[in-house]
Amino acid sequence: MSLSTDKKQQIRFYLLEKISQKQSSVVSKTAQTFEVTPATVYRYLEQFERDGVLKKLKRDEYVLISKTEHAFIEKDNPIFVSEDNIYAQTVYPYIKLQITRWLHIQLFLTLLTGRWI
Repeated sequence: MSLSTDKKQQIRFYLLEKISQKQSSVVSKTAQTFEVTPATVYRYLEQFERDGVLKKLKRDEYVLISKTEHAFIEKDNPIFVSEDNIYAQTVYPYIKLQITRWLHIQLFLTLLTGRWI
């Protein structure tokens, strides 16, 4: 039997929440909570791993992946003669991209759940 889109999303949120809280036995607790098989839970975890969201440390132990971005500025480049230009050329495009991604995720979740999360 196929799971509903809503139940799939609930499982994903639950997994991410429990992993972020560093709880043990995530697979068995998730399977029990949502009445699915451990194989189903492992498929979600494997997809998260492929998407670069988490990393498997050992059996039934996962950690969320944090990402850091770096920008290097050539001080001799005439574009970067002022802080405003540095911000406009390096920081702002990155922030704009992150906000756009966040808004897309929020819009998707709102459409999915019917409420702003």
